[in-house]
Amino acid sequence: LSDTAFRLMLLMPNGTGYAIMPGTPDGFSMTGFVGTFGVDPAGTSLLYTADTLVMQAYELYKLPLSTAMPTLVTSGALLANQRVDFNRSFTFNAQGTRAAFGANYGATITTQFEPWLVSWPTPGAPVRLATLVANGAVDDFVWSPDGSQLAMLADWRTDGLNELALLPSLTTLSTPMALATPVAGGGIRDAAWTP
Repeated sequence: LSDTAFRLMLLMPNGTGYAIMPGTPDGFSMTGFVGTFGVDPAGTSLLYTADTLVMQAYELYKLPLSTAMPTLVTSGALLANQRVDFNRSFTFNAQGTRAAFGANYGATITTQFEPWLVSWPTPGAPVRLATLVANGAVDDFVWSPDGSQLAMLADWRTDGLNELALLPSLTTLSTPMALATPVAGGGIRDAAWTP
């Protein structure tokens, strides 16, 4: 990611330089800035956000790396300051069938980054998985080895208290199930799923 104009840059194979990634905002054929991005486990597609339609409204795009033709995944009707969390990337399951991310798409507060999910490799509309407290944010996601379950590290019930919670549904809005809650002032920073 280039900080001169928030462009997604592709390093040349021989290491001699870099160029704007085809199919992402370049300021000419596609306007706007790139926000968050991630490559699927197979290394065949890129998932990224960019404010190409409305300034500061970061829509979600899928870009097959074999082409330069991105597909808009979100509605195209986001408002300014709606976006995926810039500080965290997309978390794909090992099978490459789903990608989880934190976004403020449905929140009323721009600093409230809730858990969202998009199917892969043919994404439909993103699905909001849970509602967090005001200013709550997903810090990380942990997929089960078979890719069928998803847990999150987030301050979802108490602002500033990171807990580990299972997201019971991957298809609809639901209430997270607490798996581990730290003492006041504490926080869970990492988690791993074992078979």
